[in-house]
Amino acid sequence: ILQSVPAANLDSARAYPSPFNPVTQAGGMTIENLQANAVVKIFSLNGELVRELADTGGIGRVVWNGRNTNGVYVASGIYFAHINCAGTKKTIKVAVEK
Repeated sequence: ILQSVPAANLDSARAYPSPFNPVTQAGGMTIENLQANAVVKIFSLNGELVRELADTGGIGRVVWNGRNTNGVYVASGIYFAHINCAGTKKTIKVAVEK
């Protein structure tokens, strides 16, 4: 059994699978190697906030189901996952493909 533990910093933060297909990959896109209680905000290329996720369990991981805050699947394209925890920030590029 693998146990998730929060990372000491965001250097190794990553998202997978990318590209992610929310229709065929029901498990979601995992964003891991986060610090405990990190907040991840997903933005479109034009800077619109698509979804906000929080590591409320303190395990250093969140899962995005490919939906926006209204529960609608987002369009295919490139998005930015902006990670913030205790003043430490990192942005990673992710892709959604349908």
